[in-house]
Amino acid sequence: MKMKKKWVRMLALFAAILALPLTGQAAEEQAARVLDPDRKCLLTIEVGEGFQAAASFDLYKVAGLEATQGHDGYRYVPSQDSLPGADGVIARANDLLLLEGGATAENTMELASDTARLILGETAAQGFVETKDVPFAEGQARDVTFADLDTGLYLVIARGSGLAAPAEYLSETIKTDDPEHPDRSYVATMAYSDTEVYTFQAMLVTLPGLTPNTDAATMGENPWTYPWVYNVNVILQDKYEKTDRYASLEIVKNLTDFKEGAAVTFLFSVEAVRDGASVYSNIIPVSFDAAGQGSALIEKIPAGADVVVTEVDSGPVYQQTGTAGASARPNTAGAAADVNAAAGTDSITIYGIPAGNIRIGDGDQETTVNAGSTVIVSFTNAYDGSGNGGGSVVNAFDKGEDGGWTLEQTYADANGIRRNIVNAGADAEN
Repeated sequence: MKMKKKWVRMLALFAAILALPLTGQAAEEQAARVLDPDRKCLLTIEVGEGFQAAASFDLYKVAGLEATQGHDGYRYVPSQDSLPGADGVIARANDLLLLEGGATAENTMELASDTARLILGETAAQGFVETKDVPFAEGQARDVTFADLDTGLYLVIARGSGLAAPAEYLSETIKTDDPEHPDRSYVATMAYSDTEVYTFQAMLVTLPGLTPNTDAATMGENPWTYPWVYNVNVILQDKYEKTDRYASLEIVKNLTDFKEGAAVTFLFSVEAVRDGASVYSNIIPVSFDAAGQGSALIEKIPAGADVVVTEVDSGPVYQQTGTAGASARPNTAGAAADVNAAAGTDSITIYGIPAGNIRIGDGDQETTVNAGSTVIVSFTNAYDGSGNGGGSVVNAFDKGEDGGWTLEQTYADANGIRRNIVNAGADAEN
C-alpha cells in the first residue's frame, strides 16, 4: 500500500548510532568513554501535549551491542532475542558507524524504514520486547518508559491503540519533498483521534546514547559528547505529520411522487465550519427520472465541523414536505456514532459531525483501518400537481492530483438525465 505524503523531516536514527571515536582526551574523559555493554538501559518517549490521540508504542530489539577493540566505540551484533532476518540491516547500521558523522538523514530514514519492513504484514514474536499504551489526555504531556533494557539497537513503532495487526497500521509512503528520489518509498505508521490522523516514520534508537554537542565551533566535526547516556529520552513532538480526519455525509432525497416525462435535479448547499473557519463549501446535486430515493455521498468534510445542509433548489413543480432528518450508520459492525442535529423543512445542522472512514493505500490496495460512521441527512419532496415543466443543468468541478480541473455537467429535463465530463487538464486556469 502506498500513500503520498509530504514528510516533516526528522532523524529516525538517534544519538549514539553515529558515536565518534575521539583521541587526546583527559584521563577522566577517557574513563567516561568506556562503553559497558552489560549495563541496563532506560528508554523514555516524551509525548508532548500537542499529541491528541490514544496510541501504543511497540518496542522491538533489532541487534545487540559489542564493544570494539582498540577504541571506545561499538558495533551491532545479532543476538538470540533480536528480530529474525535483520542481518542486512545490522550490516548497514555498522557501515553508518564507520562514516563517523557522514551519515545523512536519508540514510537513517531509509534504514529505519527497511527495519520496519521486517514486521510489515505480520506480528513479530522474536524480537518483540513490550508495548506501552498512552491514553488520550487532552492538553497533557505524557511519558512512555521502557525499563531494564539490554544495550542494543531498537525499533520503535507508534500506532493507534485500536489497531492491533501490523496490516492495519503499517503502509508505504512516497516522500514527496525528495526530488532526487521521487519514487523511493518508506514505511509509515498511523494513530488517530476523533478529528486528526497522525502519520509516523519508524524510529531506530541505540541504547546507550551520547549527548549532542552544542559547541558551534566543534559540532560539525564532533556531533556528540561523552559520557555515555544509559537513560535515553526521545521527544515525540514534531516527529509526526498531522492531517485532518474526515467525516462521511450522505444526502438522501425521498421523492414520494413524480411528474412523468420530466427528469429533475435537487440541489443542496453544504457548508462546514470548524474553529470559526470554513472548511468545506459545495453544491451537491441529486437527480431523478422516477419516484423513489436518491442520494449523494461526501467523504471530505473535516470531522468535528458544524455542517449545515440546505435544499436550495427543489425544481419548479416539487414542494418540500415534512422535516429533514439526521441519523448515522456504522460503516462496519458496531454501534453508530451519536448525531447532534437541529432540523427544519429545508435545512439541517449537524453539530460536531462524527468521523468516518480512515483509508490508507491507493485503488485496489486501499484498506480501511477505522471505519467510523456515515452521517445521513434526509429530505422529502412531492410533486405539486401543477402540470408545469422545467429542467436544469448542474456544473460540478473537481480538482485532480495533477492540479487540473474536471467539469461534470448533469442535465435533467424532458429528455432524462445525462452527464457530460470535460477534463480541463493540468494547465487549465482555476
